[in-house]
Order: sequence, then structure tokens, then C-alpha cells
Amino acid sequence: FHVTSPVCREDSLVHHNIKGKSFSLASSAIDALYYAREWVARGDPFLLVGPQGCGKETVIDYACSGDRGLELSTFHCDKFTQPSDLLKHIKRKCVLDSAFGGQVYRPRASSKLIIVVKDVDLIKTDEYDTCSTVSLLQFILKYGGFHSNGFVRVERILFAFTINGTFVPGRHLLCKRFTSLLHITAMDCPTGDDLLRICLDLLKKLSIRLPLSDFRALDQCKLATVMKETFEEICNTFPNRLHGESCLFSLRTFCSWVRNLEHYNLDSNPLDCVLHEGLRLFCDPLREGNRRKQVQSILDTSFKKNYGRSILDIK
Repeated sequence: FHVTSPVCREDSLVHHNIKGKSFSLASSAIDALYYAREWVARGDPFLLVGPQGCGKETVIDYACSGDRGLELSTFHCDKFTQPSDLLKHIKRKCVLDSAFGGQVYRPRASSKLIIVVKDVDLIKTDEYDTCSTVSLLQFILKYGGFHSNGFVRVERILFAFTINGTFVPGRHLLCKRFTSLLHITAMDCPTGDDLLRICLDLLKKLSIRLPLSDFRALDQCKLATVMKETFEEICNTFPNRLHGESCLFSLRTFCSWVRNLEHYNLDSNPLDCVLHEGLRLFCDPLREGNRRKQVQSILDTSFKKNYGRSILDIK
């Protein structure tokens, strides 16, 4: 793993806009971005390790955004992923040409192609703890091609990989022969300061779009603090992947809480909109009624204490 250094931090990269979509980065993501941009520029394969929703895809998106001739393609893995699935993806995104020394696959619609292999640690291993899909990727990285009625090379294709990094049932360790071919860096969950800064940044961007609404009259620092503290309490109450629940509250969920407010009419009672969106994001994914009541209680208590608004006041 690469050890991040404060020298690598670029605090000016707090807020970005890619393809019309704005986003903010946590401090660990800024460090990962510093390395990812260098690896993309050099065409080196790399692996991002971090919990779900921490911003791994966002880092890769931004790292690739400076090269207009680079196409980004995502390959999603699950426990049933086979080598043939990966080869089909490569063949769909590339064209087979004849070149000196044999046939070669090159990007079909761009000068360079980066294939982001998501959750490569989900692929099921056999009784010998080996994985044929990972073995194929290892062969491509090491020898620059694969066998398909003869050896076929790949050119101008970069691979990036993401894994969760937690040793839980359903996820498997990657073999050292594979990881030794990759640059690796890790991303952490955002800190409380990260959440507060990101929330305040998104709220400011939202208020600029709504110059005449009651939303702009709110104390944005106070609202960001209340939303951050409420989110942290919900996360502490519901650890990730609780007893069969499929939901996972992460930085992605927290950012959606702010971004989705733009779909509401914030001209009046903007706090009701914040409460309603919080209920939708944090209650709807939970199947058990008792857990939904816990989330409702946390939201109700937090906003009643700070603003005197209850979920019963939502119209």
C-alpha cells in the first residue's frame, strides 16, 4: 500500500464538476485521487480499496476526466462471474485488428479505454481458493493479451479494480500473484469533519440555484451540523449489513440526502422537505417496522430539538 503524505493533499480539490455532475471529496479520497491520476496518465493498472459508498468510482471518474480521448467502461462482478463474461465485455468495447505479430484488440470508439472491474473480490473461488476470472486478468496484465484461437494482444486498454477490503462472507482474498501486478491505495470512511464540509458545500451549491426560496434563508452551517449528527446517529444505530438487511448507509446516502432536495419545492417549509427525504432514504430500505420506527425517532428528535419541527408536521 502507498503511504499517503500531507504533501500529496490538494485541498483545492474539495468540490468538482464532471459531466455536469457536482460532487465533493473526503480527505482520504483526495489522497487516492493524487495517485490514481498518475497511474491513469502512465497507463498502469491499479486497485482501490475502500468501504462501499466511500467514493472509489468518483475518484476514478475524476482521474480519467482530464483525458478526452479516454473512454470509461465498468464491468460489474458477482460470485457467478466467469472469464467468458470478461472476454465478452472486452470484445464489445474493442475491435479486433490485424497487426504485426498477430491480432490485437484496440478500443472501438476512443484512443484509450479504461475498464473498471468492480468488486473483483466477490467472484467465487474453487476448492483450491483459485479464481479463473482473476487468473485471466492476471494473464492479461502480465503478458498483454489472452488466448482465443491463438494469442491475441490488447493495446491501449487500462484496467482499474475496486474491492471492499472487508473480510466478510461472500468476499474473497485476491491472490498475491495478481495484486503484485497492481498499484494499490486505500480509502477510509469519511470523518465527521469530512461529512460536515461536504454537506455544507452541497448546501451552498443548492442555495445558489434557489435565490428566492426560504431554503436560502436557513442557517446552512446549523443545518449541515444537524444533518451530519443525525446521519452519524443513524449509522451508529444500524451497523452495515444488519441481519439480512440489504441496505447500507454510506457517504453516497448522505450526499443523496442533500442532492435530492433539488427535486422538492423549497419555496416554503424547506425543513419538511429535508425530513421527508431523510425518511425516504433511511426508512424505505429497512424491512422491519421496529427499525423504521427507530429511524423516525432519530430524525424526529433531532429536528424537533434544533428546529421545533416534527415528522408529524410534514404535509
